[in-house]
Amino acid sequence: MIPRACQRKLKKIIRDYISGAIEVGLGLCEEAKSPYLSKLIGCLITLLVLTCNITNIKLAVKIQVWCAIGKVVALIIIAVAGIVKITSDDSILVQNFEYGLLHGPATILNVSGIPMVKAALSESLRSTPGISGVSLAVFQALWAYDGFDSITCITDEVKNPRRTLPLIIITSVIAVMSLYLIVNLAYFGVLTKKEMITSNAVAVHFAAKVHPWLSYVVTAGVCLSLIGSINVTFLTAGRMPFVAGRMGLMPEILSMVHVKYISPVPALLFLTSLATIMLFPSSIDMLLKANVFTLWAFRGACCAGIFILDKKFKHLKRPYKVYRTTAFLATLVTGYMVLVPLAFRPQILYVLALVLALVFSVIYWFLKREYFVISGVGKVSVIIQKLLLVAPPDDNETCNKFD
Repeated sequence: MIPRACQRKLKKIIRDYISGAIEVGLGLCEEAKSPYLSKLIGCLITLLVLTCNITNIKLAVKIQVWCAIGKVVALIIIAVAGIVKITSDDSILVQNFEYGLLHGPATILNVSGIPMVKAALSESLRSTPGISGVSLAVFQALWAYDGFDSITCITDEVKNPRRTLPLIIITSVIAVMSLYLIVNLAYFGVLTKKEMITSNAVAVHFAAKVHPWLSYVVTAGVCLSLIGSINVTFLTAGRMPFVAGRMGLMPEILSMVHVKYISPVPALLFLTSLATIMLFPSSIDMLLKANVFTLWAFRGACCAGIFILDKKFKHLKRPYKVYRTTAFLATLVTGYMVLVPLAFRPQILYVLALVLALVFSVIYWFLKREYFVISGVGKVSVIIQKLLLVAPPDDNETCNKFD
């Protein structure tokens, strides 16, 4: 469920940015937008990335590197352009921060003396949202810092994981936080509150307001970032149905690989098909909320699972240590962040995610105790094998023939 939500969400964002740049270039920002143009663009980009992951894994890895560079360059361009704009005219920045302090038009610029400033700050503290409001705001922003756990999917290939994994995660999160803080400051200095709320592609509208041609540069950088996110989803989450098929938790056809390219074609097509179907009737806000809720619910469950594994499998050798204090705090914070939106801003997708998790947990319990077994290769699987040219990875004869 989580990989599918990530993919359809990323496709929706990338199509918003590309179609937004086209509309800026053609001067159609104020006209009615076609809902199908942007969605078709998102599907097209995803199909190209899918083809690359099927036919050439090495090229997909190189694309990932260049996409990461494009993301950083785009963020730096936005930050520099915003700072330059703020130095020449800071009226919008002051207006946005006034609204943040007093939730409306303020008179901070006209005050004289420290007592008036203290009174304004005191009023802002009294009118600050409660703990639930702060939690909901943090919950909405969690996805921006997502991706730090992608490295865990290739733990076996990391040298000295006990030192390397924490170092990579901590360094990347701090770097992303620093860049995002500067970029958001740039947004606040150029765009009004209304423009930011109503825009589906904030970076494009920011760039168009600074300089029309900058919108194309920013769109290219942002789209490289989003293509990288879709690509890394194929590289990591695309293997989940593959592994589940090998373990007997999903149909065996999903555990097969292409005889020439040695890539899990059925699993990748399965993931892409579901994500594409879910793309059309959904909105970006709904996708973000559902994805973040489900993702962090499972992360909280993983953190809690550390205590169970530590008790049941004490004899196992662990390449890196997770302290119980860290696991307890992570479980506590994650549980709170998941329960707050469920209690104060419930969505039908939250309930659906919990129901699906419960249903699949029951199915897993039955499969583990062998009350029933998912069938292996049948007539339909044979037809799909011939159509996609796939075979079980254990069939070394077939694989070596085309290697």
